Amino acid sequence: MNKTIETFARKTLKVSVKQCTETQQHIFKRMYSHNNLDLTTNEIINNISTDKLDWALTQVEITLKKNIVKYLEPIKAQENKELAQENVGLNDGLGNLDCCEKTRNESFSSHCKTCGTPVVF
Repeated sequence: MNKTIETFARKTLKVSVKQCTETQQHIFKRMYSHNNLDLTTNEIINNISTDKLDWALTQVEITLKKNIVKYLEPIKAQENKELAQENVGLNDGLGNLDCCEKTRNESFSSHCKTCGTPVVF
């Protein structure tokens, strides 16, 4: 592995692992330094052999993506629902009803097809 790429990989890994939960960081330590859990995460990353760096980066990247879905998507969905509920029945000033009002008028669905907000008939 090119020394520049190796340095970049280690720096990226150090930043990325810090964004994981404490439990996930502990699992990382157990995977890459099972014989010495007293080492810091940075020390462990410095000791990872270059042939394992790519896999370590991939594992942490997948973990962070799962964290986004697990922790942020439900928050985003709730914010969208709250915003949609605040604006039910309003139009955009051009005579276009909001998505929930359209659903109420066009369908017998119990949830808005666009934002997923429960529709009150």
